Amino acid sequence: YWKALNRANADIYYIRCAGRDLGLIALFCLLKGKKFVFSIAHDTDVDGTYAICSTLCEKISIKIGIKRANCIVAQSEYQQKILKVNYKRESYIIRNGLPLDDFNAIMDKLPIVLWVGTVNREWKQPILFLKLAEELPELRFQMVGGASSDNEEYFRYIKHSALKLKNLDFCGFIPYKSINNFFCSASLLVNTSKFEGFPNTFIQAWGNNIPVVSLNVDPDEIICKNQLGFHSKTFDQMKKDVKILMRDSQLRKEMGKNGRDYVEKEHDLNKMTQKYIEIIKKICQ
Repeated sequence: YWKALNRANADIYYIRCAGRDLGLIALFCLLKGKKFVFSIAHDTDVDGTYAICSTLCEKISIKIGIKRANCIVAQSEYQQKILKVNYKRESYIIRNGLPLDDFNAIMDKLPIVLWVGTVNREWKQPILFLKLAEELPELRFQMVGGASSDNEEYFRYIKHSALKLKNLDFCGFIPYKSINNFFCSASLLVNTSKFEGFPNTFIQAWGNNIPVVSLNVDPDEIICKNQLGFHSKTFDQMKKDVKILMRDSQLRKEMGKNGRDYVEKEHDLNKMTQKYIEIIKKICQ
């Protein structure tokens, strides 16, 4: 890792995610006279959750890395606020950006409830999507996602369980360049994660005019504030919210249109790139 950083010989290094690597970057940049940007990937990077579960080495690494970063980028107002409370650091909010040309703005969709993500037990909770499909047999479900690097066995378990459900198509891993086809055709995206930073799948869904039903995740309450779907908070409510949207095509279209408008305003890759250019210029001054 150290050799790779040395070979890169960059003026500015960019790291996304907390952990041991953050402290290593900080040490490297200190010794080499370089600068680095720390981008918060998940709320748990700065709200104390990750630090609680970390080793002493990781805790020290996170603290040093956040302290020495030349610039910190947050994805949401919540991350910005909790960073200041826990680490006394200011940050810039730059939301995740995706190229709008990748999306398809067609309004007519197939009656499919979609789930996209890494098949991770502790974080993504894909088993809840299977439960949703089992309890709503009248609806059609589609699941896209590969195994997490540390748990192939759980992936096989989810795949085996999914294949038992007649109303669920288990698609497994799909390359990023092809995944937009699933968002183009689906009517609704469901997110079952315990926590996230700002899911790119939300942006992909809204960019393709489909609303989101999220169990736990709603960064800065944007789903509720902008009517981009539903923030369910409980499994039973999520089940009700999915049924409401799948039965009401007009409501789906309205929320899908709201999503597209929101993405064009807040997540256009060109706009986000300009924000990064601005902070890099400030660092270089």
